[in-house]
Amino acid sequence: MPYYRGRTSEIWNHFELVDGNKAKCGYCSVQLSISGGSLNNLKRHLTARHPTVSINRNESDQRDTLNEPDNPQPSTSTASISLPNVAQTSSVLTPIIASVSDNFQQPLNRPRKQTRLTDFVQQSRPLSVTKKKQFDEQLAKMIVKRYYPFALVEDPEFKIFLNMLNPSYVLPSRKTVSNNIMPRLYESCKNNVQCLIDSTVAVCLTTDCWTSNENTSFMATTAHFFDVNTELKSFCLDCTEFSERHTGDNIRAKLMTIVSNWNITHKVTAIVSDNAANVTNAIQKTNYRQVSCFAHTLNLAVQNGLKDISSVTLKVKSIVEYFKRSHHALAKLHATQDQMNMPQLKLIQDVATRWNSTYDMLQRFVKVKDAINSTLAVLQSNVEMLTPEEWVIVEKAAEVLEIFYEVTKEISGDQYVTLSVVLIFTGVIFESMRKYEQDITLPIDVRTMVLTLKQQITSRLKPLEDNDLVTQAALLDPRYKKLAFTNISEQKYTNALNKLRQKVCSVQIEDTQTQYDNPQQIDEPSISSSLLWKSFDEQYNRNRASHNPQAAGIIELDKYMNEPILNRHENPIIWWKNRKSQYPRLYNLMLKRLCITATSVPCERLFSKAGMTLTEQRNRIKPSKASKVLFLNQNL
Repeated sequence: MPYYRGRTSEIWNHFELVDGNKAKCGYCSVQLSISGGSLNNLKRHLTARHPTVSINRNESDQRDTLNEPDNPQPSTSTASISLPNVAQTSSVLTPIIASVSDNFQQPLNRPRKQTRLTDFVQQSRPLSVTKKKQFDEQLAKMIVKRYYPFALVEDPEFKIFLNMLNPSYVLPSRKTVSNNIMPRLYESCKNNVQCLIDSTVAVCLTTDCWTSNENTSFMATTAHFFDVNTELKSFCLDCTEFSERHTGDNIRAKLMTIVSNWNITHKVTAIVSDNAANVTNAIQKTNYRQVSCFAHTLNLAVQNGLKDISSVTLKVKSIVEYFKRSHHALAKLHATQDQMNMPQLKLIQDVATRWNSTYDMLQRFVKVKDAINSTLAVLQSNVEMLTPEEWVIVEKAAEVLEIFYEVTKEISGDQYVTLSVVLIFTGVIFESMRKYEQDITLPIDVRTMVLTLKQQITSRLKPLEDNDLVTQAALLDPRYKKLAFTNISEQKYTNALNKLRQKVCSVQIEDTQTQYDNPQQIDEPSISSSLLWKSFDEQYNRNRASHNPQAAGIIELDKYMNEPILNRHENPIIWWKNRKSQYPRLYNLMLKRLCITATSVPCERLFSKAGMTLTEQRNRIKPSKASKVLFLNQNL
């Protein structure tokens, strides 16, 4: 192998020797030939492909600059002395030469300066390629997770701050972060997610569409599944531009492309979405089962009920808007709250597409009732105030809607099991509306709203009692089982249990799995050489082979249903993890049912992050790059 004089050169901080006559770049992994022994090829590569990387990382000059005292003394070296022209007289040169002689002797008489501790702390040491790569990736993670612009690396104050922390680290340019570091981090994260998905049994998908402020349409898809350690995982699979018309065929094609790219065609157990006709049609064409978003269905039901008190809510909205618009009125409201020893609570304006915001508005309006009335009376504004009867309507309506608010908040999680509680929440809401229906103290408008809500629940939520995915998820949750069917007829519970029994008996498990805790309980095939028992043993073995799998499934289910109910506050996933060898068929089915989310809220959260990414100040970011940013933001 030829001798490389540059083996100790700074250039080897950026390259790795490969095959004796090639060097591999530590940033882009390109291999360059160095068979002639020259390193100029490597230097040209760094200059052309990685212009922000400093070849010489010592940066001693920069350190010396940072360590200079605030009031430097004049230099005493001869280089700082300007000698006059030699044509001058000797009388002029004599004192100058004497002065130079004194300056040479002066440092010998001066005490030696003690080395400072900061000289060692601030000493700049070259960074290895691995360390530089770690710093770059952490910088990219910070940018995508905290919604910072890529131009952060060009901020002068940020550069100074990082230089104070580590002078050896040279910030990459904005283009390097955007076009090199982030794509590399994206591929690494995508491979990690793919490995987790490949090892799972079943995957639940959620999907939805969204339009940005720049009128760019995006379609998002998230995945939810149990990993090999029986831990519930949620990841973003795709959030890319969807420029085609939002027809059922186009959405279906997009979904199938995503499923194929992630190799989960045979693993999708259900797709959760809202009740839009085009999305429902698209999922039906994929032949996958659809689960309607429970939160979206609840939102439609409550929106219909709120129409019965719309006249009062409009007046409340106008009052809230008055205080939001007038700074003087808002300051007066806060002063009134202070005088009444009340906490300073801000009024909340509702959003048309989110009924929860209407409940928040009414509830907050009731809490600051006295302050609002006093402030409006003092200001004598032309805004229309509520009558005592309308105040009663607001108070009672907020009381009725509270149960819907709590259910929506509880059902919208994606880090815990949610589909199994759908039946319980439906029954609780229905019973709550039935009690309010019998309350004779309710105002007429609120009573009408209650009747509308009850009718909406019956038509929109009651059909979930016949949904196999919902009922089986409830039965497979050890916290509920039959208790989830308390407000449902006994016949529906029996039907659900029979369907679950058929499903369990059809589950195929590996030979290494067994439903028994004691290995000695496993029946071995009976083989006899005796003519007396040979015929009987053959018949027994045939009967065992044909009936034992089904019998094992029935035994598993009966034993499971007879176990004590788990406490509601305990984790059902941990319970199943500890008993997966005891109930192998039920455990396999549980992985396919309890991974299903009850809502498509994960997509809504993803779109909220998209709104924070694609702001007016970052409207030049391309949809393809925004897709990678959102993927990393959700999955890192």
